[in-house]
Order: sequence, then C-alpha cells, then structure tokens
Amino acid sequence: MFCSNCGEKIEDGSSFCKNCGAKITNNDKTERVQLKCKECGGVMTADSSNKTLHCPYCGSSEVIVYGDAVEVERIRNDTYKEMEYKKWEREDEKERKAEKKKADEAYRKSGFGVVAIIGAIICGIIAMGEFSQLRYSSRLLIDAIISALQTILFVSSVLFRKGVIHTMKIICSKSSLLKSVSIALKAVPSKTTMPILECILMDATTNQIKFTTNDMELGIETIVDGQIEEKGMVALDAKIFYEIIRRLPDSDVTIKTDSNYVATITCEKAKFTIPGKAGEDFAYLPVIEKDEALTLSQFTLKEMIRQTIFSIAVNENNRLMTGELFEIKDNCLKIVSLDGHRISIRKMPLKRNYSDRKIVVPGKTLSEISKILSGEIDDQVSIYFTKNHILFEFDRTIVVSRLIEGEYFRIDQMLSSDYDTKISVNKKEFLNCIDRATLLVREGDKKPIVIEISDGKMELKIDSSMGSMDEEIDIEKEGKDILIGFNPKFLIDALKVIDDETIHMYLMNPKAPCFIRDDEETYTYLILPVNISQNQAR
Repeated sequence: MFCSNCGEKIEDGSSFCKNCGAKITNNDKTERVQLKCKECGGVMTADSSNKTLHCPYCGSSEVIVYGDAVEVERIRNDTYKEMEYKKWEREDEKERKAEKKKADEAYRKSGFGVVAIIGAIICGIIAMGEFSQLRYSSRLLIDAIISALQTILFVSSVLFRKGVIHTMKIICSKSSLLKSVSIALKAVPSKTTMPILECILMDATTNQIKFTTNDMELGIETIVDGQIEEKGMVALDAKIFYEIIRRLPDSDVTIKTDSNYVATITCEKAKFTIPGKAGEDFAYLPVIEKDEALTLSQFTLKEMIRQTIFSIAVNENNRLMTGELFEIKDNCLKIVSLDGHRISIRKMPLKRNYSDRKIVVPGKTLSEISKILSGEIDDQVSIYFTKNHILFEFDRTIVVSRLIEGEYFRIDQMLSSDYDTKISVNKKEFLNCIDRATLLVREGDKKPIVIEISDGKMELKIDSSMGSMDEEIDIEKEGKDILIGFNPKFLIDALKVIDDETIHMYLMNPKAPCFIRDDEETYTYLILPVNISQNQAR
C-alpha cells in the first residue's frame, strides 16, 4: 500500500502513515507500483484501477496488466496488437453488419425467400405423392427422382443465397498467383498470438480476385488476374500457400474450396489439400478516405526511401526513431530519418500545390513498400494521409499502415550552415578508400577511421588488432586543417546513396557534426564524429 498524502509505502494493517501521519483510507489500500516510462524514462505511479498509463512527462501511453501482488506486468506487444485487432474488428464489423442488413432487407422485400420455401414444400409434396405410386409405373420413379433433385437444387440455391454454404473456385496462372502472394506476404507477421493474422484472405465475392493480409500495423490488398467460376472467399495459411504455389509447375492453377473451407489446389498433375478458415473472421483493412492524393513516380519514392532508410533506429527505445518523417511544406516533400548518431534528409519539389502535412511512417512499412514498387519513372504511386494511417496505391495494390504517434524531433535546430573547413572530394575514390580500411575491422569492433585534412590532401588512417592502413586522397580544401574520427560504416552508408561524382563535406571541429550536402540541399547527411585517442591520431 501507498499513502495517498505523501506517496510513501505503508505496511499492511497500518492505521496511520509513519512518514506524514495521515490516516489510512480505502484509497490507500489499492495496489500501487511505480514504473519507468518506456519512451522517456520518467517515473509513473500505477494502481489496479488503471488499465492505461499516461506519462506526465512525454505524454506517451501504454497498456498494463496486474498480477496477484503489487507487481505490475507490462502488456506484451502481441497482446497490444490483439487489442488493436479487436478495435479494428469492431469497426469492420459495423460495416459488414450494415451491408448484411441491406442485403437481408433486399432479400426480404424481393419475396424470394417466401417463394423458395413454398416451392420447396410443393416439390416435396409432389415427390412424396409420386413415391407412393412406385408400384404402378417405373416412369413415376423417374419423375419422383427428378422432383427430389429439383427440391435439393432449389433449397441449395436458397442456402447459397443466404450464405449457409460457402464454396469458391478460381483459376489463375502460376505467375500471377506467385506475384500477388509475394506482395501480400510482406504484411504477414512472423510471430503472433492470433492465428487468423497468419492467413491470406482470398476474396472472390465480387468480379475481382483480391488477396489481403494484415498484421494490424501494416495491411496489403492486391488484385490478382484470374477467372472466377464460383464466388466465395477463404482464409489460408499464407506461408504454406506461398510455398505450394512457388513449387507448382508453370501452368494454370485451380483453387477450389468446399463448405468446410478446405481448399484443393491443383496444377497439371499436382494436387494439394489444405484447411482454411472463414473469410468473415479475417481482419479487414481500415477504410481510408481518399481526400487529397500526393502523386509521385514510383522511381522517386523508391529512391527517397533508399537514400534515407538506413539511418533509422533498429531498437524501439524511442519509437519515433524507428520511423521516417514525411513533411510537406511550401510544395516540397522532405523525408527525414535519424538514429541518434546521424541524420539523413532528402528533399524533392512537388509539381503542384499540396496541403502542409507532417507525419511519421514506420520504417518497416517503407522498407516493404520499396520492395514492392517497380521503380519505373513512368509508373505512379498515390499517397493518402489520415490522422492515424497512410495509404499507398499503385499497380492495383494498396498498402495501409498505421502512423507512429508523437511529435517528431526538431531537425532544423540540429542543422547549421556554419563551418570552418570545407572539402570537395571524388565520391568513388573516397568510398573505395574507406571500404578498404574496413578490411581490418572485425564485425562488432568500434574502430574509428581517422581523417586528417590539410592543404590539397586528405589522409585516412585505421589501426586495429588485425593491422593498420594509411592512404591519401587528393581534395580541394577551404578553411582550417582538421583531425577528426568517424565510424566508417556511417560514412559508407551515406556515400553509397549519393549519386554525385563530387561531394562536399562541411566541418567545424573534431567534436561537432560533419555535414555532407549538395549546393541545392536536395540531400543532407549529418554524421556525428567519435572521440579519437592520441595513439589513433598518430
């Protein structure tokens, strides 16, 4: 227990707080515990009445669960996703119920159901009467069988119309299937507590075949070329389905399901049978209002992602660092990423006017998007924004992703145009030199590359347990001489994505950031230096 007056822990059964002397109330008997915020490290006080904690310092929130004792267990990521899934499910369920209500109302008004029931009864009576006359004529037997079949078919049609019986049959080429499944597979979680999310939804209820996957953070829907012979839908294990399709001959593939959602996949002489799930149980993608589209070439978007994605943070100590900033301002698109040691910025002027926007897109989303995009300059991609989501639409595929909440870092305050030293160097020569130096560095070693800049030359040195290297490069220099050290990987990552033949580096002192940027500032790369010892500087 904790005192509600001073917050001091008090012993069970105490009537007064030993610290402040306040009387113990029922509120003090509520289980309480102090937790550090995952985002900023600030201390939060929780009790069993709280299901969600809100950090008073950074404003972030997290869901918690309570044990039998005072201890509090933070909810696992999978459980959080499950809660979000249920939230999405509720939203989608409303839409599905509304559509079903409309269909049922139209079905009722049409009178088809009443006619079907009356027809079935009449057919049944006729069949019974004819069966009673079997001894008089074999012709009556044939008529009775026909009437019985009519009854079965009539009732079956009603059951199909009402969704009691679910079957599907589609025919697609192996190449179309493989392409579509490969795209959809990128939104299938590798590990989850919800088996339905491991599935790919095959929806052939309309005039199109759609494949959908959803891990509750990233969702993909893509249209597949093929022929629909029987409309329906089913959810199949995505990875098993992919491996089956991948190994089939290069021919047409037939996928048929029965009333128990068992799918039969045939191609030439190959035949697979795998269990499925009801498509209605799948987590549909959220509906995104397409108000204003940002239209880019697929080449441009793919390049901007490639030129920035390498500098996002890998761990989730700060979630904002695991995403990239998309900012539209003054008809210019700016994409920013950072990991605490470096910053990558790419800018591109837009061809028409767009509303100002500022959102943070998860790095995973952008990484998967870049793999799907064709990269052709003539192919377009449309991007739509909402408060909580971003949607990419291209090549009959849509990708929906949640955004990362929170205010992004104030990048402009980290940038400076001041410098004491400016050098111009051939990018390829500089990159090759650093690459050679890394031959003497084991993976995981934190050995800096030491750069000494003087008039007309730049000397690069590295010293490790495996040996040492010393190499000079011709440069153009403005300003002071300088001796500075860098993580070689950070330099290599930036240089690899710069297309210019000559690059410009701006430096202030051995402890200040280095800037690599062009004259138009279409790209800017900030890299923090590392401390170097006297031995390393020699």
